Amino acid sequence: MLQVRNILISLSLILSFFDSNAQIWCHPGATWHFTHNTAPSSSAFTRLNYLKDTLISSMNCNKISYYSQGHNFSIPFAAYGPYIYTHVNGNVVYIQDVTGTTANFDTLFNYGANIGDSWHLTPKSLTNCAISKVTVTDTGHVFIQSQYLKWLKVSVGRYAFNIPTPYFFTDTIFERLGCVQYYFYDPQDVCPTQTDSDKGGPLRCYDDTQISGYKRVTFACNYFVTDVAEKNNDLTIVIYPNPSSKDIFLSGTRENHIDEIKIKNVLGEGIKTTTLRSGETINISELQNGIYFLEIFRNNKLIATKKISKQ
Repeated sequence: MLQVRNILISLSLILSFFDSNAQIWCHPGATWHFTHNTAPSSSAFTRLNYLKDTLISSMNCNKISYYSQGHNFSIPFAAYGPYIYTHVNGNVVYIQDVTGTTANFDTLFNYGANIGDSWHLTPKSLTNCAISKVTVTDTGHVFIQSQYLKWLKVSVGRYAFNIPTPYFFTDTIFERLGCVQYYFYDPQDVCPTQTDSDKGGPLRCYDDTQISGYKRVTFACNYFVTDVAEKNNDLTIVIYPNPSSKDIFLSGTRENHIDEIKIKNVLGEGIKTTTLRSGETINISELQNGIYFLEIFRNNKLIATKKISKQ
């Protein structure tokens, strides 16, 4: 019995170590791909990238880019949305609500919640939106590629338009990954209206510097091979090989009048700048292995950001 007790104590200490040292949100290199549901088809995706940390009202916040691409009524679309800003305090992740007159922060995920606990979704000006609510029905932990992550099973009650009764659906919220059935980050989708209630689809894929290529679907993370938004801006640059250990080649930089490229790490810190005057190849052999972002400039204006991997 004593041996069993010691094993249980050791296991408890190990689990406590994992729980206390886990980064619950916006781990370096975090990238999410969601299905972007659009009528009449769902041949679209939304991509979120954690770019860097920044200060808002003296609070350390996570800056996340938003991009969506696909077909709407057989017409291709692509758009970069406004940045998403989140803030972590203890076990709670807050999201900036920029839909009103002030930029408040509201609870996005409460990873410290127990069964029966609840929180309201980001309030908006529409009737009933402020009483839409998330309620925890079960909790647990799971290993995803050796990362010990907490999960919350939740029941979500949402109000649409001015209808006085909510409709309910269930979801599971994981540390780092967030929710896997409907993304709550998009402020347009937090309290549904007729035009945007179908946007938030299930999680397709997730990556960071410790979790690589995690997929919840059998199809591709991205819908298109090329970036439509960049093609619409006459920017048709292809980067290869990616990942690379030494050189990366950027095709189309001269045709698109690219005058500068900056390499930044996942924290947004500048690592290297090149004008590409000597060609279209960038040597990255001196970089440490990991995820980086190429910021591409034309006429001193940032026109695109590309993600690369150094191996």
